[in-house]
Amino acid sequence: PPALSDVVQCTGTLPLVQEPQPLLCDGKRQLRCARQRFERQRAVAVSPAAREAFVAAPIEAATPTAAIDSPTAVRMQLHARLPNGVVVDLRRPVERERQPSRRWADFKGVIIENHDPDEGGETWDKFMAEWDLTYESYRDYLLHYYGRAPYLPRLIDLYTRYFDTVAQSDSAVVVHCAAGKDRTGLVVALTHALAGVHRDDIVADYMLTNDPERFNAFGAAWAENIRAERGQAPTLETMRAVMGVEPIYLEKSLEVIAGRHGGVERYLREALGVDAAKRAAIEKRLFE
Repeated sequence: PPALSDVVQCTGTLPLVQEPQPLLCDGKRQLRCARQRFERQRAVAVSPAAREAFVAAPIEAATPTAAIDSPTAVRMQLHARLPNGVVVDLRRPVERERQPSRRWADFKGVIIENHDPDEGGETWDKFMAEWDLTYESYRDYLLHYYGRAPYLPRLIDLYTRYFDTVAQSDSAVVVHCAAGKDRTGLVVALTHALAGVHRDDIVADYMLTNDPERFNAFGAAWAENIRAERGQAPTLETMRAVMGVEPIYLEKSLEVIAGRHGGVERYLREALGVDAAKRAAIEKRLFE
C-alpha cells in the first residue's frame, strides 16, 4: 500500500514527539501517525512542509494547555513553525466569543468558520444549564448529538469547506473545536475513512481522546468550573466520562450515515460534495 507521507494527526496532552516517524499502512490499512499530542486539539496536516514543521525539532516547554490558540510557549512555537496554512474552527459563534482565538502577530493563514449558531434546540449550553450532573444523562445527550451531528447544517457547511481545503490547498490544515473530541473527532474519522483506514483503527484512533494524563491535568479544575456555575459539581468519575469518549458515540454517527446514505463514501459525495475529482485530489495529497 502507498505510504501516507503527508498526514499528521494530533490529539491529547503528551509532549510533542521530537523525531519524525514513518506514516505507513500495514496489512489492515492502519494509519500510523506521528503523535504530536496536546490538549483539546486534533489536526490533520496534509503537506510535507507542514509535517516537517510538526515533527522536525523539539518543542520546548512541558505541559500544553487549554485550547489550540492559547498563548502558551508550546503553542506559539508550534504555530510559528507552521506554514501560513488553514485553521478550520468548528465552534459556534458563542463559543468563539467566550474563548477568542489568539494567534501570533504575523499570522497570515486562512480561518474557516461560520456564523450559524444553530445546532438545533439541544445545544451544549442548554444541556449544561439543565444537566442533572449524572453520567447517564450526559451519555444520553452525547448519543443524541452524535446521531444529529453528521446532518447539522452548520457542520455540513464546515465539513464541506474543510474537505474542499484539503483538496485544494498546499498548506497545513488544522481543524479544531472546543474540546477536540466530538465535532473534530467525527471529521477526523471521516478523513481516515476517505484514506482507506480500517474501521477498527478509526475507532481506536478516536479512543486516544481518553488519555489519562488529560484527565489528571484538567478533570478537577473543570469540575470546579461547573461548581462555580451550577453550585455543585459532578463526581470525578462523571467528569472522566464528560472529558472522554466511547466507541458507541462515533458508531452512532456512522450508523446514521449508513442509514441515510448507505455508508461514508456516499455521504462524503452527496452531503459534503467530495465528488470523484475532489476525492482524487485529496487522495493525491495523502498518498503521493
